[in-house]
Order: sequence, then structure tokens, then C-alpha cells
Amino acid sequence: MWRQLFQALLLGNQNNQKRNFIAQKLAQSYIYEDKGIDALFPDFKTKVNRLIKRMQVLKKPIFLSEGFRSFKKQNDYYAKGRTKVGKIITKAKGGQSYHQYGLAADLIFKRYGWRPPSQEWWNVLGREAKKLGLEWGGDWKFKDVAHVQYRPLGVEWKELRPYFNRS
Repeated sequence: MWRQLFQALLLGNQNNQKRNFIAQKLAQSYIYEDKGIDALFPDFKTKVNRLIKRMQVLKKPIFLSEGFRSFKKQNDYYAKGRTKVGKIITKAKGGQSYHQYGLAADLIFKRYGWRPPSQEWWNVLGREAKKLGLEWGGDWKFKDVAHVQYRPLGVEWKELRPYFNRS
């Protein structure tokens, strides 16, 4: 991992500041062993905190279930329902999810976890997330109602993935 971070920070395309900035923040999370909400990209962390506070005001309190996720863990999730027992829970392999870059979060309800009283609770979460400029997984064909993600400067995971290829 360190070699990939070094490559992203020092040897990457110097003309692409947005990718370099995201890689730098991700490297800082590794260096300081950030966990939970602290492992999120700084602007995204601020937005998630605002969303948590807003949902509290709306009497639908949420918390971060999972933010940053390693490539290995993402591949483990991807294997469910395919090569491992369980239900398919993701369409993304390691490196194909914004979770691997600190740009995605799964948020669930404090009292109800993944099973709030109605779908409307998820819809409220989605509306509030979108007001903050976040994308909501509930809008996707493969619904992921607990998932929100942030694409600073319109960066795509496909632009970040090459920085972290093993070579």
C-alpha cells in the first residue's frame, strides 16, 4: 500500500491536482491510522457530520456504520452471493467503490439499524444527503439506501483506481 501511496503523491500526474489531493488525504488517514468518521475525506466528513446533525433534528438519528473500507474488505463483500455464502450486497469490486477512497459512508438509524419503521425514513435520509451535495445509493437501480458518497470536483473512482494498482 505504501508504494501505491508514494506513487500517487510523488510520481503521479502532476497536472491532476484533484486526484493528488484525494490521494494525499487518504495517505494521511493511513499514516495516522484514522478510523470511523476521521478516515473520511475532510470535506465529506464535514458533510456527513452535518447530515447526522440534521437527521437528529428530524428525530431520525443516524450513525456511521462504515466509512473507509479496504480493497480486501470490498472484495470480501463482493464475493458474498457469488463465491461465498450469502446474498449479493454490492456490485463493486475492490477499488471500484468510493469507500476505498474515503468518499463513501453507510449510515444507519440509531434505534432501528438497517430496518427503520418505513421506507420514508430512508427517503428522508436521501433527500437530506442530496441537499448537502451528496449522491444517495437509494437512487440507483441496485438500491443501497444506507449509502451516501461524495465526488469532490467531479472525480470518479476510475480516476483514482490507477494510483492504487499493485505492480
